[in-house]
Amino acid sequence: VIPLVAYLNSTIVAFLVEFFSRPSLGPVLDIDVWMVNKLPVIDPDLIVRDHTILNSLQTVFEKISTRVIGTVFEEVLGEDISEKELATADIDELVKNVRLQKVKRDRLELDRIFFKLLGLDDKELEELYRQVIDLVASRIKREVLVRSKKKKKNEVNPDIIAENIIKRITFGKRFPEDYFAGYNGPWSEELKLPKGSSVDMGSDLGGFYVKIDEREVYRSWKSHIAKYVYYTLLFGNNIVRIPKEEDVVKKAIEMFEEDLRRLKEEVSKLLELTIPDTKIRSEVESIVWKKVLLRQKQ
Repeated sequence: VIPLVAYLNSTIVAFLVEFFSRPSLGPVLDIDVWMVNKLPVIDPDLIVRDHTILNSLQTVFEKISTRVIGTVFEEVLGEDISEKELATADIDELVKNVRLQKVKRDRLELDRIFFKLLGLDDKELEELYRQVIDLVASRIKREVLVRSKKKKKNEVNPDIIAENIIKRITFGKRFPEDYFAGYNGPWSEELKLPKGSSVDMGSDLGGFYVKIDEREVYRSWKSHIAKYVYYTLLFGNNIVRIPKEEDVVKKAIEMFEEDLRRLKEEVSKLLELTIPDTKIRSEVESIVWKKVLLRQKQ
């Protein structure tokens, strides 16, 4: 029983609950029994079979069970942070302030036992603490802002929110050069296409086409070739050299679209954590992608 109860009181579970619970506002999470049933649980037998680990766990759990458990900020940062303070707090600064030395000693010992069982080290444990602080602080700050009497739509600056989102995403690759893996030719053709303010791709009975400012500039029966031209133009390259080896093109498209999928998931998660209003969220998301593409073109 102790291994399971101790695990449920670890920061690992606090982190998982943030993801498995229903999106909500404020310090209280909305979680149902079926959501709890989805939480990954460590195998207690891994602990029971190792008497050294079991004894260590019993010792530290006795310590932590005799005191009042504080907020995540008290447990990890060593200080409580009020909702009022969170309303104006820089979440990135809070995350940067996470240090193992600040974590309550018994809390750190408890989490270290489970991290060791999972084959993870202190560096990864510190990153877990950063993620927990980020998730909880962002959720509570969002609730405070929504509740605030000062909150009005015309006070929300989508550009500023979009900039904050962009600062927190990681995507530095350019298409196609970063997806070639050293390919230097030969090329099947080189296209010199006009520049424009918008690029679109679609298909009809005549195959796949690419348009710049509503004017068709390229057409192919092969979707991967059309996608290659389309993505290259999106990144601001109006000179498009298409590799002669189609496997190179297909692989580049496959890798780029996987990176793009992960980026979209990252942006979507940040938007949900930051903006409760669906209309504003949609507006900010549009601005985020415009800014991301604009910076890739520079």
